[in-house]
Parts: sequence; structure tokens; C-alpha cells
Amino acid sequence: MEQDSSKARKSAECLPSERFRCFVYFVAVACVLSCIVFQFVSLVSMQRRLDLLESKLSEFSTAELKHSRYVHSESLDAKRSLIARRKRSTKPTTNLTDLSKRLIALESRAVNLSKDLRMRSSLRGRDGRDGMPGPPGSSGRDGRDGREGPAGPRGLTGPKGDVGRTGSTGTAGYPGPQGLKGQEGQGLSGVSYNRWGRTNCSGDATVVYTGLMGSDYYTHTGGGSNFVCLTTNPMYDKYESGFQGTAVIHGTEYHSGSFPGFKNNMDQHNAPCAVCYVRSRGSQIMIPASNKCPSGWTREYYGYLMTSHYSDAHSSEYVCIDVDAEVVPGTHADTNGALLYVVEGYCGHGLPCKPYIHGHELTCVVCTK
Repeated sequence: MEQDSSKARKSAECLPSERFRCFVYFVAVACVLSCIVFQFVSLVSMQRRLDLLESKLSEFSTAELKHSRYVHSESLDAKRSLIARRKRSTKPTTNLTDLSKRLIALESRAVNLSKDLRMRSSLRGRDGRDGMPGPPGSSGRDGRDGREGPAGPRGLTGPKGDVGRTGSTGTAGYPGPQGLKGQEGQGLSGVSYNRWGRTNCSGDATVVYTGLMGSDYYTHTGGGSNFVCLTTNPMYDKYESGFQGTAVIHGTEYHSGSFPGFKNNMDQHNAPCAVCYVRSRGSQIMIPASNKCPSGWTREYYGYLMTSHYSDAHSSEYVCIDVDAEVVPGTHADTNGALLYVVEGYCGHGLPCKPYIHGHELTCVVCTK
């Protein structure tokens, strides 16, 4: 029993020392592991810094190669640095002291290179020759539509196109406004006149028809007093045969005697006539006691003023017989009828002797305008 109690006592005494020893071992192992981990982390961090510096140095070397005159020597250094990197990558350094030294050397070299690069950039040399053009890039997106430019000059007139088909008739439009009143026209519709004693017309006048001078018998006290131009082609309608003793009309006979004013001898001959028309003029007048027209008027013909005898029972109008009067052929016979005598001026009964001359035959003229 005593032996058991003594063993138990010994075992109880040994238990605290065993725990302490275990704790010391644990702490030592933890410290060793912490050192290993720290060493590994430091090594990885150093390796990263080294790689970063080497990449920067490579960039500096590339820039220095572009702007330096000593291209060949710098390219050798670059090649050497690349070879050194390859060697380090194939045989990585695990010595922390060596890495620290190399890191310090690289940092100092980087500082020197940056200073040198700044100085050389300030003393920049000539630009190098242009390199070969690169391959064409891909087409860009279409740009926005530009603003409308100013109108260009008018082009040449093109050839006339073919005639198109006739379109359908459109609807009738609204009536337009009333136009302005036109200028007042001349109002001419032509004029006609009788040319007594002739069978033709003069100037631009045209013959409407020719005929015979007619009026009432010189001894009759009634009937018409005017002269008319009877056509040579009478046309009858309804009639009564025989003479009913009503109104009559006779031919007209010259009783000019030996008057020298006419160009032809017309005494005891019947008188012809013509009806004339002038399109370009609109008025006509017969002026007695003159053989000239007023200014602006056109003379159609002139001659001598004639009428019935002052002692005849039948009075008639005054007519202007052409100075170149004709006769109706085959009528040289004293058959009478309506008679024509040359008119003389008779002073003392209202007709002034100046400018008129007593006993002188009066002229006449027919004018149009």
C-alpha cells in the first residue's frame, strides 16, 4: 500500500513538469514556423520588387534606345539584363542577403537611368525616319449626316425630254378675278359712200356694186327728192303687172351743156354710179365749194356740185358729180327724167360775194376719216 501511494505521489509531482516541457516545445515549434513563414513572405516580396524593377529598367532601356545616339551599346546592356533575368528565372536565388544587395543596386541604377533619361530628353536629337506603314485598320462607324451645303451654280440646260402622255382633264377651277379694262379702241367699222358719175372706186376703197342714178321726174311735184344708186341687176319678189299710177323713179340725165369743167362731154347722157366701201376709216363727208379735204382726212374723189334746175317743179338734193364722170353707154338721147345741172353761186340773196363769186360753178369733194 505504501508503495502504491508513493508511486501516486511521484506521478503527481511529475505531471506539472511534463506540461511545462510540452508548452516549451510548442512555443519553440511555433517560433520556428513563424520564422520560416516570415522568411518565405520576405523572399516572395523581394522577388516581386525585383521583377517590378527589372520591368521598369526594361522600359527605361527601350525609351533610351529610341532617343539615344548610343543605340548599339544600350542594346547590349538590354540583352545582358535579359540574359541575367533568364538565368535568375532558371536558377532562382534563395539567398535573402543576395536579393537585398541586388535590389539596392537595381534601385540605384533605376535612379541613375531616370536622371539620364530626363537629361537626354531635354537634349533631344533629330527625329528618325518614318517607319513602314502599318496594315489598314478596320473601317470605322458611319458618321452623322453633315449640314446641307449652299446651293451650287445653275447647271446647263439638258436635252428636251419626250412628250409625256396626255393626262386626264382636271376639275374646273374657280373663276378668276375680273381683268382691268383695256384701252379704248379706234371704233372703226368702215364707211361707205356713193361715187356719183363713176363705175369704180379710188384708192384703198372697194366697189360694193355699180348702178344707175335714179330719182323722180323733173316736172313732178311729189315723190322722192334724193338721188339713189339703182343696181343694174334688179331682183323682184311679188308684183302687179302694169302701171298703177303711184310713186315712180326715173333715170338721171346730165344737162351740163358746154361746161368745160368736166373732162368728158356728158350732156344729154344718163349718169352712172358706184357704191364704195373703205375698211380702214369710219366717217365720210361731202364738202361743197371745195376740192380739198381738211387735214387728217382722205380725199376719195372731187368734182362739181349738181342738182335739178331751180325752175323745175320737182326739187332734188345736191350731189357731188366726179370731175372725170362717165356716162351710161347708148343713152345719148333727150329722154329727160331726173335732170342734173351744174350749180352756180348767186350773190346778193344771203350768199356773200366775198369769197364767193357771182355766177361761178361750185366744186365739191368727198372725204373720209
